[in-house]
Amino acid sequence: MKKYLKIISFVTILSLGFYFSNIIFNRLDRKTFNVLNFNKDKIDLIFVGSSHSYSSFNTRIFDNKLKINTYALSTDAQPMAGSYYLLKEFYKKKKVEIVVFELYGLLLEPEERGSYENIFNSFQFGKNKLEASKIFNKEERIDYLFPLLKYHSVWKEPSQIIKNTIALFYPPYKGSITYWEDATKLLNEDKVKKYREENFELNIDNVKYLKKIKKEVENNGSKLIFTVAPVIVNKGNYKVLKLKEKIKKEIPDIEILDFNSNLKELGIERSDFLDHGHLNTKGSTKVSEYFANYLGKKYKFKEKNYQEKEQLDYNERYFYKDQLYHSKGKEKIQILDNEIKNIIKISKKKNLNYMLHLLDGYNIGIITKEDIKNFLISKQRFDLYLEVDNLDEVKENTYEILLFQKDILKRKILKGNKEKFFCDKDNKNVKVVQNNIWKINGKNYLIEKNIFLDEKIDKIVIKKI
Repeated sequence: MKKYLKIISFVTILSLGFYFSNIIFNRLDRKTFNVLNFNKDKIDLIFVGSSHSYSSFNTRIFDNKLKINTYALSTDAQPMAGSYYLLKEFYKKKKVEIVVFELYGLLLEPEERGSYENIFNSFQFGKNKLEASKIFNKEERIDYLFPLLKYHSVWKEPSQIIKNTIALFYPPYKGSITYWEDATKLLNEDKVKKYREENFELNIDNVKYLKKIKKEVENNGSKLIFTVAPVIVNKGNYKVLKLKEKIKKEIPDIEILDFNSNLKELGIERSDFLDHGHLNTKGSTKVSEYFANYLGKKYKFKEKNYQEKEQLDYNERYFYKDQLYHSKGKEKIQILDNEIKNIIKISKKKNLNYMLHLLDGYNIGIITKEDIKNFLISKQRFDLYLEVDNLDEVKENTYEILLFQKDILKRKILKGNKEKFFCDKDNKNVKVVQNNIWKINGKNYLIEKNIFLDEKIDKIVIKKI
């Protein structure tokens, strides 16, 4: 009996070692791997698609506004075949009420291998992985099915091993990615018209996978919504504007939201983009709030799995919940000096900056280090959110943020209505408004990101000029 137990123990240890080696010595997408293999949360809403999906939809805004649990299973240049097998893998372990599929993947090459690999490597060995491996050449399949064979050299890359190990123990970051930068080089309007008139045909294989995705989602009892994320039209992405029209011919009985058709309603401007194809965080906030309100009015979730504890360390929480504020692991409300009234939200975003939220743009004055010593210390950074009621007044004024040491100015930051000019590749001027007004949960903010509070700074002065 002891002999058999030893054999069983040996085989078990060997199997576990092989299993975890195939994870650690691998190249995988951490968030999809964790959700597919280790995350036990019940999920209400998922976003699937390429970077156009994860840059457009902020999952935490959907969480906070709808009180649901949301994830974005979106990856860089996610090919249609990858989306299909990713959904099949997801449904092996989880159910979800609504699947939002962003359609940009239809315009990608179906043979794209690099983007497919990261998704494929997240799958557990089984029928779906065997089927999904058929996209690779026959001589490659064994290596892809057993990552230790293909990626054994990863032991030379400590950063990759750390990422893979993290995927074993920590939940994903819900999939959305924030971009703070504004696009500066934007296409001139006279060229856009030409691109809009060009015609094209969708790749047949991509359309086939789209129909498979629809069938897979419906067979699992989920509601499927197609979306088209906003773009600034250029030669590389003009086809986006015709996606809805072409998909309606292929799949007439499907809901499609093309956000390019209501940019004015969304309030989308050029400063809301990172580049021609992706929204920045300001833009994704607008789209996410609009879409969350849309879903809230049109659909009723049968079961909501909102997890408040997972929301504590992210800035979205402070704009969607009124009572609770968070700082350094403790719930706290702090009212500062009367020279600046109503500063009641000072909070820490996980692994990022502190957030200083001024609730009244008219109460401009001085913040001393003594006022904020319970929250900010030397060599820390913070983001300033200045709430404003009168947008016309904001546009007519320039705001200054001045950082002092013993009344000596160390750094000055301007927030005004001036326009910067940049040259595009044809050396033509393009305007970008410098004054960055954000609309968050129905309120307007001037935002200055990433202010560094070093040991030389003992006073922050905010004023209108």
